[in-house]
Amino acid sequence: MKRHPFPRRLGLLLLAALVFSFPALVSPTKAEDQAALEFFEAKIRPVLIKECYSCHSSQAPVLKGALNLEHRSGWQTGGDSGPSIVPGNPEDSLLLAAMKFDGLEMPPAGRLPDETIADFEAWIKAGAVDPREGTGTATKNTPLTGMSVEAGKQFWSFQPVTTSPLPEVRDTQWATPTATNATSHQIDTMILAKLEAANLAPSPAADERTLVRRLYLDLIGLVPTAPEVDAFLHDQRPDRLERLVDTLLERPEFAEHWARRWLDIARYADSNGSDFNATFKEAWRYRDYVIDALRRDLPYDEFIREQLAGDLLPAENEQDRVRKLVATGFLMIGPKMLSERDKVKLQMDVVDEQLDTVGKAFLGMTMGCARCHDHKFDPVPTADYYAMAGILRNTLSLQGEIQKYVSDWPETPLPIAPEHQAALDQFEAARKALQGQLAAIKKQLGTSTPAGADTAKSELDLGVVVDDSAAEFTGEWKSSVYSRPFVGAGYRHDDNADKGEKSATFRTTLPSADEYEIRIAYTGSNGRSKEVPIEIVHAGGIAQVTLNQQTPGKHGSLLQPIGRFRFTPDQPATVTLRTTGTKGHVIVDAVQWISVKQLEAHRIQLAEAAKKAEANAEMERLKTEMKQMEGKMAELMKSAPPPAPKAMAARNATAFSDCPICIRGEPHQLGKVVPRGFLQVASWEPAPTIPADVSGRRELADWIAHPKNPLTARVYVNRVWKSLLGSGIVRTTDNFGVLGEKPTHPELLDALASSFVHDGWSTKRLIRGIVLSRTYQQSSTFRDEAAAVDPENKLVWRSNRQRLSAESMRDSLLRLTTGFQSPPADSPVKSLGKLVAENNPKGAAKTIQEAGVRTIYLPVIRGEISPLLAVFDFADPDFVVGERSVSTVPAQALVMLNSPFVKEAARQIAQQVIEDETVPSDGRANAIYERLLSRPADTEEIAAAAKLAEAGDLAGWSRVAHAIIASTEFRWRD
Repeated sequence: MKRHPFPRRLGLLLLAALVFSFPALVSPTKAEDQAALEFFEAKIRPVLIKECYSCHSSQAPVLKGALNLEHRSGWQTGGDSGPSIVPGNPEDSLLLAAMKFDGLEMPPAGRLPDETIADFEAWIKAGAVDPREGTGTATKNTPLTGMSVEAGKQFWSFQPVTTSPLPEVRDTQWATPTATNATSHQIDTMILAKLEAANLAPSPAADERTLVRRLYLDLIGLVPTAPEVDAFLHDQRPDRLERLVDTLLERPEFAEHWARRWLDIARYADSNGSDFNATFKEAWRYRDYVIDALRRDLPYDEFIREQLAGDLLPAENEQDRVRKLVATGFLMIGPKMLSERDKVKLQMDVVDEQLDTVGKAFLGMTMGCARCHDHKFDPVPTADYYAMAGILRNTLSLQGEIQKYVSDWPETPLPIAPEHQAALDQFEAARKALQGQLAAIKKQLGTSTPAGADTAKSELDLGVVVDDSAAEFTGEWKSSVYSRPFVGAGYRHDDNADKGEKSATFRTTLPSADEYEIRIAYTGSNGRSKEVPIEIVHAGGIAQVTLNQQTPGKHGSLLQPIGRFRFTPDQPATVTLRTTGTKGHVIVDAVQWISVKQLEAHRIQLAEAAKKAEANAEMERLKTEMKQMEGKMAELMKSAPPPAPKAMAARNATAFSDCPICIRGEPHQLGKVVPRGFLQVASWEPAPTIPADVSGRRELADWIAHPKNPLTARVYVNRVWKSLLGSGIVRTTDNFGVLGEKPTHPELLDALASSFVHDGWSTKRLIRGIVLSRTYQQSSTFRDEAAAVDPENKLVWRSNRQRLSAESMRDSLLRLTTGFQSPPADSPVKSLGKLVAENNPKGAAKTIQEAGVRTIYLPVIRGEISPLLAVFDFADPDFVVGERSVSTVPAQALVMLNSPFVKEAARQIAQQVIEDETVPSDGRANAIYERLLSRPADTEEIAAAAKLAEAGDLAGWSRVAHAIIASTEFRWRD
């Protein structure tokens, strides 16, 4: 009996398509398993070693609580209190409770940072993947050690790339040599040889419509239009398939689609994420660089060199210089804990993130696992890690501060036209001249700040001021120093959450019985609440007032009077701010009580002093002149030329040095200094060296991009194969180490890698060779007899069905309806200011993610990925993602059924069909099928569609289009 994982035709299932459902969850994919393992190695194991092993491992003099955290069975068995971790259930995990200081308090030295605790909570919730083997007893155990460098050189992925003669095959007709493409012949022969060895045959070729749809989706990421399918079907030329492939490879959509694959690997985002989600206003330049590189078919070895060391490479002209500077954004766009106060640790954390990214992206190696100790699995000693870390430590990735304690990153000015530079120089000279004249006048006036600010400052010294540090709080308030000015060391806000459950009370005892003016300190902004309820307890009782915190304070944009009340020394003066009924952030900074008598006397004194100053004729002349100068400055600023463009680009540090080993990854516990260098296991003889007077980045780029590197070409061609065939020759695309899977066809992998290098590292030629092979063009039809032998299709006896990416679904619907808007000239995240969330109305990030541009041009906001993309497994921009997960969850059905975007697309497609005069009323079902599925409907489907359309009006045919969009057939490609 023949069967298929999904029905090929919709038939009567169309009627139920709008209420289809999914299984609750599918088992994790290999990509998810690998990601979980890497998360443990990067985020969990180093903390356990650093914070827990001194008391809870074989290293401890006495094993505390009989709990051993040195291996998985240790926490499974637990200690005196039982199992310390319950996989999937953070709430019942004692280890996490102890980290939160909830009853138990671990580690004893102090509470771990919130982000570390959050990592453990996420790890436990995801199932607590832990590869460490060992016994659950409290005795010493043998530590897990990785493969030695010498043994590693015998491991398949570190062996030199070799070429093998083509194997003999019986079915010479299927693997017929072609004069136009040797790569296709290599593929078909090597695939067929393994199939025949297993007594299997390849599947027949896919039908023409299926193949056209497959090529469009794989090469440009878009469903073909009905005319595009018809054009191919009516093309009678013998080389029509080659012509179609060549046309698709040259279309701009090809570069956009394949650039997104690389951006997954490059962990591209337009914001920093983490604790301080700062906007990356210039990251878009790197995204556009990747698109342009694929459009030009930039050789992959040059692509590597430019991303790692473009600023150090010679340039042909200014345009080439700009491209190469922008390319190094690859190193800069990763997430960073910018508010980390230990800047030495922050620097090494950034280096670790960069090195781990370089290792996975280009080499398929999990380098980060060797930061704290020799790699537990792969032949990567800690010394090799710090040899390469030393190279990246000589790169300037952090510079200055965005605000107090929060680090900034450098942005490099890009070369501009000489006339533009001349205009900027002229403007800057004029600005400095005016600024100098203004400063001289202000000096004569004896003031350099506005009078209002002086008044506010002097009045802040009057009366009694209680800062937020002395207030009493209920509920969770967040500290901040972002909006200035403020009183004391900062202020607090309610995070616009848990309204009605939070309050802040300021108490003091005033020195005398009198009438006092009460002032509230805050910084006004659009994101604040307009009606903050405030309660004042005074001598006459209790008063209730409200405060609009969107309006700046009356005094120095900081202090806002809320009324005058009488107080006595024998009764505490109390002011309470609440969040009940508020919309927007509630700010709590300070409260000031000023005696009205003292305030009036102070103002009389200021007024008298001002009159004396104004009586001076010279002072009046200077004030007039200053006002004129300020007017000239305002006019000059209006005529300012556009600023010089900048890029998030790498640059060398001012001095170079080798890096010491950080013992257990701790940057303040240093061991021996390691000369800068490369992975020993992947190096060839003689080993490359790095001169002392250079950073080593260019040498690193040359080492990775060298044809002799055993990993680079293999990793890349495997990524391309996976993208087109649905599964890599090495199925763990980001891990070519010991924990990764071995290649199913090692000779084919090496043949592709060798041809790739020989063909000038051309991505387009590699893709062309794969898609013109009979292997790629097979049908996806399921065959029981083949599945019994090879259930995972490792031998490639059929084409793997692949789900469309979230982008392909969205982009195809846009293309079939409104078409694409032109991409923006820069990044829309500029409208968000410095931070994604701070001072922005809720939904601001969502709004800029809904433009009608192709999805690759939408900003990627860490922590706020569009729901339509996130639910269909958009790559997490915090990590290198060479293979996206393919989950099946109920939320996907809900999105397809309820998304306004999907509903509107269905409506527009129905309207197009109804308004198309060439489509008869009884041909509308067929027209909708051809638009969305690239094929006509069959008789049964036409009848089902007519029934679903009911009256045949726009609403009815919209339901039909919506049902097809929601169907499995639309969301998957055969």
